[in-house]
Amino acid sequence: MEVATVIAFFIGITALFRVAAGNLGLRTLNVVSVTYYTFVIMPFFGASLAYLGVVNGHYLVAKASLEAIRQTFFLVALTGLVLPIIVIGYNAIFGNIRAGVSLRRKIEQPFNQVFSSKRLYTVSVILLIVCAAATIYTFVSIGSIPALDLLVGSETSAAEMRAEAGRGFRGIELIRNLFMLTLAPLVSFLCLISYRAFGSRNWRNLFFLSFALTVVALTYNLEKGPIVYYVLFLFIILQLVGIRPSVVQMAAFGGVVVLLVLIGYFLTYGTAGLVLSFENGPVSRLVTTSIATLMLHIQTFPDQVSFLGGRSLPSLYTDFLGLDDGWIRSGRIVMELYKPN
Repeated sequence: MEVATVIAFFIGITALFRVAAGNLGLRTLNVVSVTYYTFVIMPFFGASLAYLGVVNGHYLVAKASLEAIRQTFFLVALTGLVLPIIVIGYNAIFGNIRAGVSLRRKIEQPFNQVFSSKRLYTVSVILLIVCAAATIYTFVSIGSIPALDLLVGSETSAAEMRAEAGRGFRGIELIRNLFMLTLAPLVSFLCLISYRAFGSRNWRNLFFLSFALTVVALTYNLEKGPIVYYVLFLFIILQLVGIRPSVVQMAAFGGVVVLLVLIGYFLTYGTAGLVLSFENGPVSRLVTTSIATLMLHIQTFPDQVSFLGGRSLPSLYTDFLGLDDGWIRSGRIVMELYKPN
């Protein structure tokens, strides 16, 4: 019964997203189809594995009740149906029935006739300098460069380094989160798009420089997930700017991504065997752990802890709204309940 339910929801979600996106082909991605693959590969697949009892040994899923797992699956599955229905309804109301065709036309419109290459280059250089300054500021605030320490053979474990990179950060989080972790990838995307549009050597060099800086920024605390996401988004942007990779090129690209993850896990843990596990490793982090935290949230609120009522917002907003004890993170509350160590 559970297997039939999962299959039925998967077919329904796929059919609706295909109508909403116009095309789910990997060589003709658009915003809606990317949303479909992101949703199916992570929350839906993870919730389905837990619902079917495949990942009962996962350290967080094991703490969730069967009812919490069931509720999470149906909430995620229904969300997968509602999302494309909203897109379809929006397109129908505004007369944009063939969403894929309309989006493709917008993507193919050249922007190099609108923007000045020189001005855009100047802005990109300034933004890149800001990103570099924020990255240097972050490492200074941490007091070390974890990736470099790992390469030179530090006695501290990778897990301890990653934890210390978070707890040991004494600077302003806004600078790290906004100007390093968020802005650096966006600048590299802008440079890639501009290089595709203008084709000059300066843009090519600026993209490679921004790419290197982004890799350093996203791996500052030895996490591997952000860099995988970044590479995947680069792949999507290549398609959006008109570069259609062949099946062989796509396979080679996937192989490079997997190889990078394997190398990262080998350097961090001394083994790459965790990669393909749904209960440990990067696949588990992407597919199982993220949805397991939602299960524990559903199990926690409001049966064990009352709803936060907006107190999880940053203190800037809670102060404005007159709420006491602002910025109480729901994730921290859940961790204190289920894994306090």
